[in-house]
Amino acid sequence: MIVPFACSKQRCVLELTFIGGIMETNIILFFSAVGMLITLILGGVIGWIYKSTVDQHTLKRQMNNLHPEFLNGNGSYVNEELLAVRFMDPDDILDEDDDI
Repeated sequence: MIVPFACSKQRCVLELTFIGGIMETNIILFFSAVGMLITLILGGVIGWIYKSTVDQHTLKRQMNNLHPEFLNGNGSYVNEELLAVRFMDPDDILDEDDDI
């Protein structure tokens, strides 16, 4: 049973009545804060482990599916900058005569 506010002349305290007694606001806030902190830490640890597992799986899959242009004549991975070509539509090129 929840008693919304138990007020006296000195203070008002939110109290929660349960089968063994009364739980005051500061106790409720303490356990709530500790529970949220434990949940945050647990979520961080689970996320960290999950991310490392996904990264390992992704790297293994990427190394198995290399395109031939990433390999040299010996079949080794080329670790240098590759040439990139970009084709443009002639209508997109602005001349000096064109208005912006």
